[in-house]
Amino acid sequence: MHDGSVKDILDLWDAQGNVKAEEWRAQQARPRPRPRQDKAINRFLVRNIVEQAAVLRYARGLCHVLPKLYAKVHHCVSWNAIHAHIVSVRSCENRRNCELPQHFREVVVRLLHQLLPVPEFQLCAP
Repeated sequence: MHDGSVKDILDLWDAQGNVKAEEWRAQQARPRPRPRQDKAINRFLVRNIVEQAAVLRYARGLCHVLPKLYAKVHHCVSWNAIHAHIVSVRSCENRRNCELPQHFREVVVRLLHQLLPVPEFQLCAP
C-alpha cells in the first residue's frame, strides 16, 4: 500500500520511466567545472555557386564571371578542426608560434603584388 511518501511516488515513476529524465535534469542543474575556453580556427570557405563542369560550360557563352559563395567558418581546435584535418596537432613550443607557414607567406606576397602593383617609373625626356 502506498502512503504517498516521496519514495513511493518515485517508485511509481520508475515503473513509468520518468525517473531517468528527472535524474538528468538534476545532474544538469548541479554546479560542475566548466571546460576551458578553446581557441577557434577561422577560415573563409570560397566555392563556386555552380559546379566546375557548369563553370567551364558557361564560361564560353558568358561575358562576365560567375559569382562565388563566400562563407566564414569557425572550427573548434579541440575536436572539430583536428578531426577534419584543417589544423594539425602541434607541440607546446610550436603552439606559441603565430607566424604564417612558409608556403602561405609566398601566396600572400603574390596576392599583394597582384592587388597592389608596383608603380613603374617613367623617365621624362628633358
